Amino acid sequence: MKKAIIFLEIIISAVFITFTVTACAGESPNAEPTVTSVTISPATANVAKGTTQKFTATVTGTNNPAQTVTWSIVQTNSGTTINSSGLLTVATAENLTSLTVKATSTVDTSKSGTAAVTVTAAATQTTFPTTPLDPNKSGAQTFTANSGGNKALTGSSYGYEMWTEGGNNNKLIWYGPNQGGGAAFRAEWNNPNDFLGRIGYFWGNGGQFTQYKNIYADFNYTRSGRSTAGSYSYIGIYGWARNPSAAKDDEKLIEYYIVEDWFGNQWQGDTSPMGTGTTGGSEVSSYTLDGAAYKVIKNVRVNKPSIDGNKTFTQYFSIRQTLRKTGTISITEHFKKWDALGMKLGNMYETKFLVEAGGGTGWLEFTWLKLSQEDNPR
Repeated sequence: MKKAIIFLEIIISAVFITFTVTACAGESPNAEPTVTSVTISPATANVAKGTTQKFTATVTGTNNPAQTVTWSIVQTNSGTTINSSGLLTVATAENLTSLTVKATSTVDTSKSGTAAVTVTAAATQTTFPTTPLDPNKSGAQTFTANSGGNKALTGSSYGYEMWTEGGNNNKLIWYGPNQGGGAAFRAEWNNPNDFLGRIGYFWGNGGQFTQYKNIYADFNYTRSGRSTAGSYSYIGIYGWARNPSAAKDDEKLIEYYIVEDWFGNQWQGDTSPMGTGTTGGSEVSSYTLDGAAYKVIKNVRVNKPSIDGNKTFTQYFSIRQTLRKTGTISITEHFKKWDALGMKLGNMYETKFLVEAGGGTGWLEFTWLKLSQEDNPR
């Protein structure tokens, strides 16, 4: 009995010593949080007049200080603002060439972090032709059936692909190599489960995106209105890439979108950008390019149709926050942004301009569409 009592005392003493050491070495559960620093990401940014840049703040300290901050701009400026979520909007009339964004901890207002912003000139808008094109002109072609993968377009460096599930009278009309920049097309759909029509570059099992110079798409189009493309839709740059060296199996095959516009749906209008409610997945970052902010979303599709049959693969989305129907997409610059975020593409399969409709009855018609690979960045 005495040995048992002694043994129990030893256990109790060990527990007490362990608790005492842990309590002394760690953070007290009753201690007030303290802040040691606030950092902002990105730490530097080039932002054009009339565009936006999203900033995020990280508060570090002891006892888990709240991550809430108050955003401000240090300098007196010409109408530039930053909201409570860290979204900076540079005024079109901004006179300053540099600004300092500041995030101040709400736990300890003596602790703050800053980011340096270089204000650049507003992007110039090139005007593209708006005259409707002639589907009966020599060289034009109409496609009404699934293409079964990429098909070359006669007299052109581009290929096309049409894929539809369900519906009827779905079609893609290519206006030929000598109209509307050489890639212009009209797409029509009538109650499909899914419709994809696209024209652009096809490489198959190609090289890295850096091997294709600086890729741009210049475009102008009109389209049908809200809710004419079902519950989801995408208008913009689209493609696939294979990355066999990826560490994760679901990142060995990539489907990607640079979304410039959409048709809205029954829940949301077509003048505001879609979010993860449409794409699925989660938002991972944002950046500014081509005169606007883009939100970046990653999503994983499990055992779904792909260029390699039913596969599990990752989707990349960059979604423009100010929608447009005309302009220039700096495609390679988007790829560089993804690469900097660790979102690798690998071997390029294609880069095309896409319209995708998840139902409805609608249309999209280009008056100008030209994709180019250029030696120097614009």
